[in-house]
Amino acid sequence: MEANGATNAKPEMRSSPRGTETILFVEDEEGVRLLTRHVLASCGYCVLEAANGDEAIRVATEHHGKISLLITDVVMPGMGGRVVAEKVAERHPGHARSVHFRLHR
Repeated sequence: MEANGATNAKPEMRSSPRGTETILFVEDEEGVRLLTRHVLASCGYCVLEAANGDEAIRVATEHHGKISLLITDVVMPGMGGRVVAEKVAERHPGHARSVHFRLHR
């Protein structure tokens, strides 16, 4: 203890919460997709990824477990994010919540 009554105790370090859910991430830009996969996986999530809408539908169809979250780019070549979300919901009813984003370039 110091003379003024303060202690030299280090603040308690808490670890970040860890995810356990499965996320399907759909993004046509490879760099964004790879970085996002890395960040989500390092937080404990199981990450399924797809480069476009058709691939996302295939991945969702082949995945037999629960998909907790679908994250899609709104504008992609071929099939946009909202359509992807509707088709994934058909294959996984009541499971995946969806988040749509748009990167401004």
